[in-house]
Amino acid sequence: MRPLLLAVLGALPLRAQQGYVASPSLLEWKAADYPMTALLRGIEADIPCDLQISAAGTVERTDCDVSDEAGFARGARDALEQATFAPGRLRGQPAPSHVRFIYRYLVNRERAGPHAPFVPFGEVRGQVLSQGTRLSVAGADVIAQGLGIATSTDARGRWSMSLPRGSQVLVVIAPDYFRAQERIEVGPGAPEPDIVYLRRSAVSDLSITVPGEKEARLAPTKETISHEELRNVPGSSGDPLRVIENLPGLARIPYTGGQLIVRGAPAVDTGAYIDGQQIPILYHLLNGPSVLGEEMVEKIDFYPGGAGVYFGRSLAGVVAVQSRRGTDDRWHGSLAADLQKSAAFLRGPIGDDAQIALGARRSYINPIIELTTEPNKEITLPVYWDYQGRADWRPTRRDRLSLTLYGSDDSFAQVGGGRGSVPLELGKRIGFHRARFAWERRVSDALSFNIAPMIGFDLSNSSSSGIGAGAFSRPQSQRDRTFSTGLRSGIIARQGDNLELRAGLDLLMNRVSYDLDILYEQQLRSVGAPNAEEARLNGVKVFSSLGEYAEVEWRRGRLRLTSGLRLEEMHWLGHTYAVLDPRLWARFELNEPTALYAYAGLYHQAPTAEQVDQVIGNPGLLPQAAEQMGAGVERKFGDLWSIKVEGYLSRRRSLVFPAQPRANGDGTYDNPLQLNSGIGRSLGLEVLIRREFTERLYGWLAYTLSRSRELPGPWQSWRPTAFDQPHIFTLLVGWRPSPYVEFATRVRIASGNPVAEPVGPVTFNADSGNYVTATLPFGATRLPTFLQIDFELNNIWVGDYGRLQLYVDFQNVLGRRNPEATLYDFRFQESDTVHGLPFLASVGAKVSF
Repeated sequence: MRPLLLAVLGALPLRAQQGYVASPSLLEWKAADYPMTALLRGIEADIPCDLQISAAGTVERTDCDVSDEAGFARGARDALEQATFAPGRLRGQPAPSHVRFIYRYLVNRERAGPHAPFVPFGEVRGQVLSQGTRLSVAGADVIAQGLGIATSTDARGRWSMSLPRGSQVLVVIAPDYFRAQERIEVGPGAPEPDIVYLRRSAVSDLSITVPGEKEARLAPTKETISHEELRNVPGSSGDPLRVIENLPGLARIPYTGGQLIVRGAPAVDTGAYIDGQQIPILYHLLNGPSVLGEEMVEKIDFYPGGAGVYFGRSLAGVVAVQSRRGTDDRWHGSLAADLQKSAAFLRGPIGDDAQIALGARRSYINPIIELTTEPNKEITLPVYWDYQGRADWRPTRRDRLSLTLYGSDDSFAQVGGGRGSVPLELGKRIGFHRARFAWERRVSDALSFNIAPMIGFDLSNSSSSGIGAGAFSRPQSQRDRTFSTGLRSGIIARQGDNLELRAGLDLLMNRVSYDLDILYEQQLRSVGAPNAEEARLNGVKVFSSLGEYAEVEWRRGRLRLTSGLRLEEMHWLGHTYAVLDPRLWARFELNEPTALYAYAGLYHQAPTAEQVDQVIGNPGLLPQAAEQMGAGVERKFGDLWSIKVEGYLSRRRSLVFPAQPRANGDGTYDNPLQLNSGIGRSLGLEVLIRREFTERLYGWLAYTLSRSRELPGPWQSWRPTAFDQPHIFTLLVGWRPSPYVEFATRVRIASGNPVAEPVGPVTFNADSGNYVTATLPFGATRLPTFLQIDFELNNIWVGDYGRLQLYVDFQNVLGRRNPEATLYDFRFQESDTVHGLPFLASVGAKVSF
């Protein structure tokens, strides 16, 4: 039953010329193994093969017809590659030849006899999934034990093969998984094989936390964190967006965070986006989690500086979140709960070309506080909920449609406390809702475009009583409603691998209706008590902005240049401003592990609605501006270690600050309340050292050395910004002894925030009825250095259909009382320190399938 080898006569040497020609002849060869499936069924085959034979007689290339699926071509190719030939000759000299062979597989029927035991076969199909997650395992080898018959799973983990009828044993092998074995029955009426669930052996799949820095298409400074890299950072309580607070360039926020202070700039100067659309808030109130659930986050792009022209209307950093699509293989979901909130998530296919993903969360810490707090005691009752939904549909191979809905709602009320007979009452509610439709079309491999309209609704209510000095303790309230419409569209054109053009539109319009009953300080005199001017306002304002951008990316060898320009037209209260933002990036690879990069750009941002109000602000304000520059180096050390060092400079101008009263010639005073009088600058060095998450031990070290200062006006002095922290150090280390157990710890050390310390004598101001004292310049003293150590333990139990995860998160395990502020009594005789987060332990559970 050995295969035969036939050569087609008349094979010609390459570049044959007139003269004597001799064909190559076979000297030595090894017979191919007869495919077991075909042999048992008595199947024969002729496999045509084209051979490229060198002048030395060795086979340099073998091309065999692979249309047959029984494995004949693979065996013929393997056998011929080892064959040896007497080389062909041209004019008596050895010459390379191109020869066509037919490799024939024949069954020796005389030897097999008239009643050869050819076995009837049957087709069997199955699927291989990952245990616990039910994700498809692609590329797994499915082997019929003792038969030499094997196949591999496709992208959905499916496999099929022909096997002899009867009882057979299958062995399934895949990288990073323990091998599995299953007995099946083959033949008419036999049951379908069960799904094979493989248990993971590698430690790098179930939990990773190190921020992965991918190749940046829009800016060389981008830090990308994927969905799998957003888990189990101590102190984050599983919140993906809190992970970025541990990256270089971000200041530490008191208590458990909640704002993004990027390179010393105020939180309002950092833009937050979901699927390209800007959102008003990134975190729930009172240091709550991010407004997008963990399971709905596919990846996060963080730009501490040098963001591309795709982004505008922000002076500092950008956080761009991409929502997660539904799966197309089967339904997956999860239920999670801890001491503060519960969450649910579900995603899966709807037909062959559509997917859906749904998520929701709600807090319940407020009823717990109500049950455990003494009556008439000062308490703060936070409540929040959020929802997310996304549907995707591919009507054609080149088109994708998606609809995304998401929103959040926060409220809290504080009752009790206050000063003497003036009770303290404080309430706040803020929420937003967004609906986004997107159409993406790939016209060709070199051209694609997208368009995404958006509508939204924002609400903000606040009320207070008993806050402030003197008349400012009277009740106040503010109610805002904002209806938003927006449109983003873009086009991407590529010419080969070296040139790419990106251009688009970014339109946003906000219609704000407001109702205010507030007190504000007119500041028309420089002595005496502050003037508590009452303002009862209502009306409608329209703010709009149109951004048009284009950028070209050019690659040549190791050099990559990206040049972009953004034109922004801003409109508010009858004023129109047009600003140009040019931006440039460059990256050069010194060698495979080392790269240098640099960037420079201009950024503009409109004043806030309150700052341009006709009564409490100045409608004539101009857009604020910032110049960002930076340069850095990246270096990889093997497959596990890498380091990134970047220096930056940010110069801000036309910043909005409260104005000083001005005396008129007639003895009266005038005050525009707000002016573009301020400038600011930030200078720093950022270092990120990390060990990849592919090993049991992983982690990263982030260090920021920076100074951030601002000058409110021409007759004032430079001062630190509110969160100027010269030194910020974060160390995270994780250890996974198995794929199902993880220990992680985080150490944070940061300089204390600047303060204005009272000094000198205390005097009584008869006009205001308050005691006043002199203070040192802001920033002359600082709070003590901040130190906090967090620890988290995760344990996962895995079954075929799902898994159970339990975690314990310990924050501030040392119980260190980090000072966050100092409060003084009304006579400045006694003081008390407000400390940060005490020792906290949070327990949570999550069931997923």
